[in-house]
Amino acid sequence: MPVPRPGRGARAQARRPGPAHPPGAHRGHGVAAPLRGPRPAGARGGARAPSRGPGLDRRAEASVRLLLVRHGQSEWNRVRRFQGANDVGLSDTGRAQAEALGRAVRRGYRVAAAYVSPMRRALETAAIALAGTAIPRTPLPDLRELSLGEWEGRTVDEVRALDGDPYHAWVRAPLDCPPPGGEALPEVSARVGRAIERIGASHRNGDDVLVVAHGGVISVYLCHLLGVSLNALWRLRIDNGSLSIAEPPRLVCVNDTAHLPPIPRSMWFETSRVGDAPRSGQPTSLGAPPAPDGGRAS
Repeated sequence: MPVPRPGRGARAQARRPGPAHPPGAHRGHGVAAPLRGPRPAGARGGARAPSRGPGLDRRAEASVRLLLVRHGQSEWNRVRRFQGANDVGLSDTGRAQAEALGRAVRRGYRVAAAYVSPMRRALETAAIALAGTAIPRTPLPDLRELSLGEWEGRTVDEVRALDGDPYHAWVRAPLDCPPPGGEALPEVSARVGRAIERIGASHRNGDDVLVVAHGGVISVYLCHLLGVSLNALWRLRIDNGSLSIAEPPRLVCVNDTAHLPPIPRSMWFETSRVGDAPRSGQPTSLGAPPAPDGGRAS
């Protein structure tokens, strides 16, 4: 059933509904982190952040609410195999997650449009979640997942067994210790910035926009919003099928999974050493010039 697009009069009289469930009602396999309350009726928010990355236009930041979705579980996620630029489809669990996500999004938001990574796992997630609606879906190449170079196709255990424990070095500091041949994180940051700017420029003030992408891509953008180094990338947990919400330059919630069916909890990363990440990195800036280092996960 198509989702109606309210006119200007309707927008002026009734604000968009908030999330489809109250903050805090979240199962243990995901963590939601509301960083500020809902916008008051008739207002776009308080004072703007004093600075922003050069990759984002002020009008783009002010115009939309971004519903950032990580694709459902893929066949390689299921067996803890690094996929990166490999085009892998959803598992049965991933398809169930996409269906649950679609119900939550249709119930809680008035989605004007969806922008989707061109990779199969993201396209399948969007197609399932938005089935039966008239919401337009636009593939954006800049939303594709970051490449893991020589690690792609290997399992986590296989990478951990390599000489020198490169896996833990990468989890601690992905900017400084990228996988061999992996895509540089500053380059990922630049293209994600281009995608967000295009999305913001394509919509009017007040639109809800669904963005279906990947754990690495979403984490890069959240590092930008939080003003932290890309070495902090894997301190952010972004589960398959999760929803994070941004009202740029504000981050509203992270990794909301209350809508998902329960599945056995699996930890993608050994996180015991993530907190030891070095503090030397500078905060990330979307649109920064490329640098010869970077990395990613799933």
